[in-house]
Amino acid sequence: MRPSAGRRVRAPGAERANCAYARVEVLVDARDRRHWALTAVCTVFVLANGVVAAHAWRFTHFAADGMKTANPEALSWLQRIGVAFTGVVVPRPELTREPSAVGLEAVASLDDGVSTWTATGSGRGTVLLFHGYGATRSDLLDEAVVLHGAGWTTVLVDFPGSGDSPGDVTTLGWAEAAVVAALTTQRRGPVVLYGKSMGSAAVLRAMGSLGAHADALVLENPYDRLVTTVGHRFEAMGLSAQPGAALLTLWGGLSLGFNGFAMEPVEFATGVDTPTLLLTGEADPRVHLSEVASIQKALAGPSELVVFPRAGHVGLFSADAGLWRTSVLGFLDREVPKIPGSGPESHGHLPL
Repeated sequence: MRPSAGRRVRAPGAERANCAYARVEVLVDARDRRHWALTAVCTVFVLANGVVAAHAWRFTHFAADGMKTANPEALSWLQRIGVAFTGVVVPRPELTREPSAVGLEAVASLDDGVSTWTATGSGRGTVLLFHGYGATRSDLLDEAVVLHGAGWTTVLVDFPGSGDSPGDVTTLGWAEAAVVAALTTQRRGPVVLYGKSMGSAAVLRAMGSLGAHADALVLENPYDRLVTTVGHRFEAMGLSAQPGAALLTLWGGLSLGFNGFAMEPVEFATGVDTPTLLLTGEADPRVHLSEVASIQKALAGPSELVVFPRAGHVGLFSADAGLWRTSVLGFLDREVPKIPGSGPESHGHLPL
């Protein structure tokens, strides 16, 4: 039977070829989509890591000039978005006050490569004071005046990159711990290490991992883990702590030659049996009370924890000078034996 005019008859072989071609097209399209999806994911990953690496660099390398980026809580949402892409600006910390401004007679010197002020006391012992992130020894003067009045020789230290010490980099307590350890080897008699925030973290690493020795520790607002406190900064920006905190800790450590995840003061504390006074603010957004409590629990020696009501991440002397004075001087009197004839008989006349 012959086909009717105008009607096309497709041979079975042609139909099979067309079906195979269609399947190939589908497979090619699917492969292209996977390729572009993978390319997009890789591009986002590379860009995100590039942005975070730039953040880490700017956070740990002080700028030669420029205006310091305000705390996240003080920024508008538009400003926060800008900072999220560009990173913070942290100018190199400079001295803001001299000892004479608080009536302290001190000698400036260079010890183990860092700048110090030393005010000789009346034989009670020596307190080495270490500042926090983005600060200098100027920020320790108020505490030094009280300690010096109680008979202590006070040594106020500029970490590398701050004040009159050389450099423009901070490692957030990691390399700073070596400075702490080096300075403790030069001292005789009762020695107390006093730290603020990053300075406290450096003290714990020096004591727990680097073999530093002291008779007592006074630690303000010590963070438990670097990745934790970095996460709190993301939270202050209104962002999730992770994965940003992990990436920033990773790239910050890599850019400075150490493992940022190994900066864990709560772990260093397990090797510290020195009497320790912990001071923290009740409303500290950078170092939570529970984190300071975890450090206290980890310490191998006797410890005390004093909470400053309603205080944030500030110098706790400025938050409540009376509570600071009572807590710190009382602790030192209990834990560090006095040398006969050293120091004043009473603290009643000391300035707040």
